[in-house]
Amino acid sequence: MEARTAQKLWVDNDVLNYWCKAGCLEDVIRKVPYTLCTTELVLHEARAGGAVLQSALDAMQAGAIAVHPLGTPPLDRPLSGSGALSPADESLLLCAEHLGGEVLTNERALQRRCARDKVGCMPFADFLNEAASNGWLDISTIEKLRALSGL
Repeated sequence: MEARTAQKLWVDNDVLNYWCKAGCLEDVIRKVPYTLCTTELVLHEARAGGAVLQSALDAMQAGAIAVHPLGTPPLDRPLSGSGALSPADESLLLCAEHLGGEVLTNERALQRRCARDKVGCMPFADFLNEAASNGWLDISTIEKLRALSGL
């Protein structure tokens, strides 16, 4: 599989959780040819996640993972979630739609909504396949991520 052209990946809290638990967040930041982004609502979820997500919070604070703030378009209106989506999921979808890039998620409801709305989405399984074929992460880390994500 050939790497896609460098672009934004809008990362959800579950994916951040997998990377932190597998101990590979720094490798992902260093090796993956995408600009990693998230939203302020996902940042709040990560803060609530406790110590396991500290490396993700540190990366956000350092700017290694860009955080799109609330109050800035397209997140300049209240988000209440929509259907099966949480407000954080909706924020990722809106940012990918209006600011470019793809939502990186393992959540089926968010993947379906992206497809329905014609918003770019990279299922986490596809990310893992791309990471394996391009050597961004070693096989043992890929297997750990598959186990953590139920793939």
